[in-house]
Amino acid sequence: MKKLIIIVPVLIVLIAALGWYGYTKRSGTAADIEGRWALSSGDTGCYTTVRFVANPATSGGAVSIEETSGNVVQMSYGNYSTGKNQSLEVQLTNPEAPAFSVEAERKDEVLTLQYDIQGTPSSCTYKVKELTK
Repeated sequence: MKKLIIIVPVLIVLIAALGWYGYTKRSGTAADIEGRWALSSGDTGCYTTVRFVANPATSGGAVSIEETSGNVVQMSYGNYSTGKNQSLEVQLTNPEAPAFSVEAERKDEVLTLQYDIQGTPSSCTYKVKELTK
């Protein structure tokens, strides 16, 4: 009986730990890119600001992008889903736009995105954007 009292809590902790590991592993890419990123260098087709917000209930989350041309800022919103490796599938819904794939790589406070929009490939480097108070 004493063995059963020890084994049951150990099994519960083990099952909870495995569940948590699977949960965090499933959404690994989203956690790696989550945040607001400002363009630091890149091609002319790069967005000036990107923001990824993870949604643990899905395999992705929300995305917002900004394109700046002079004094005009165009914002777009949508969703992203994670694929294999560091691949993302971005679907902008406001305004509506064709879906596109994004290759993402993060190293510390630097995020590199590569995407091809309507035949124009772009390689862009972003740094974490500090929020103003």
